[in-house]
Amino acid sequence: MSGASGAGWGNPLNYIPGWQSRQSEPTDSDFAQLVDSDPGSFVSISRDEYSLLLLQNGKLVDDKNDILARIVGIESDMRLQQETMQSVTVTNIALEKKVSELKETEHGNETEISKNKVGIQRLAKENLEFARQIENLMKFNKELEAEIVQLKNDIQEKDTKIADLESKVFTLKSDVKGLTKNLRITQQAFTEEQNAHAATRTTLRRTEQAFTKEQNAYAATRTALGRTEQDLLNAEQELATANKENQEQKDKLTAAINKLQEVSNIGFLKVHWRKLSRMPRISPEFAATIQQHHIALGKKAEVWVKRNIDMMEEEAKKKTKEIIDLEKSKAKSIAVLEERKKMLESKMPDGDEKAKQLKKITGQIRKTAKLFDETLRRKAEDLEKSKQEFGVYKDLIPRNNATRNQPVVQQQRRQPSAGKMEGMEVEDGVEDARPIKSNMGTAQSKKKWWNIC
Repeated sequence: MSGASGAGWGNPLNYIPGWQSRQSEPTDSDFAQLVDSDPGSFVSISRDEYSLLLLQNGKLVDDKNDILARIVGIESDMRLQQETMQSVTVTNIALEKKVSELKETEHGNETEISKNKVGIQRLAKENLEFARQIENLMKFNKELEAEIVQLKNDIQEKDTKIADLESKVFTLKSDVKGLTKNLRITQQAFTEEQNAHAATRTTLRRTEQAFTKEQNAYAATRTALGRTEQDLLNAEQELATANKENQEQKDKLTAAINKLQEVSNIGFLKVHWRKLSRMPRISPEFAATIQQHHIALGKKAEVWVKRNIDMMEEEAKKKTKEIIDLEKSKAKSIAVLEERKKMLESKMPDGDEKAKQLKKITGQIRKTAKLFDETLRRKAEDLEKSKQEFGVYKDLIPRNNATRNQPVVQQQRRQPSAGKMEGMEVEDGVEDARPIKSNMGTAQSKKKWWNIC
């Protein structure tokens, strides 16, 4: 093979002078020129070996398509990770809003406590005033009683003034009855104020307890926010790692595609098999070299597929763990909100404010559950897509590995048959070179070519 020894085992058509510069398909005269220029460069190849070459070329084309499909899948994974970051950012914003609402509630509680303290001080001041009034009334009663005794003595001494004194005593007794009634009313009012004071202290104590629980809930929310921020940081680091791994995979895919392109010219044999059938056949040694090269490429492709399967299994485990952790976070967040709701229902007095607070916290529970459910749905879809891709890659692993590494076996040469058409004669000991109908490109052939290689 004087013409092919210096240029490797590439496309024989490259040896046609000026063929590549024309950017067009070769003609019959080109083939004739190739044969005339170096008639000893090619010998006949068997029909089965020729079919095997066509099938192996189809495998390279399919490998190239599979690699391109993997590139699309990696880009899809990157978009899904970006959507996950956006959902984590939405969760962070919701938690910050919740912290602001808790701060507003804390400020309202402090204002209510200040009002209660002012009311208590006012009641105490009024109680002191009532006590002073009662003391003055009692002192006045004693003075009246002494004056009555003095009047009785005066009545005995001065009979002439009895009528006037009796009239004055009647008047004073009436005043005493009125003052006594006022004293009883004042004592009743004082008792009611004392009861109100006790009720106010009870309400103040309950309010302080509710405020303490709100502080605890606020601290728990801050802790959950801190964990969420840490989760966001971890997600960003994982995204950076995934981007780096994706870039490495793209570099490997580019190298594999370049390697595949080196042998892509063999596809020309499939298109022009009728013309090639009239050419002298390449030697069995040359065919064996081609087949061994294709076997090596097939092994590399199989190793690459298996490595991708391992990576996808690890990725599926990580995604499953993320879903489990997210479900735990959902249950914990909703439990905290439900506890706050129960506390409001049991401790807060009935009224418009209670209804407003209950409606508000119910909306928070619904929004939190919806946010978590949406994130879980997206992650579940992502996991399902990964499982489907995993199934596709597993199907690429050949099921009959026993035939992959078998050496090329020369088939038994047949004598030429009698009655062949002119131009189709072959040398003695060379296989029949008539064209063979091929089903390359059909779904059935694509399923079976693994077992042939």
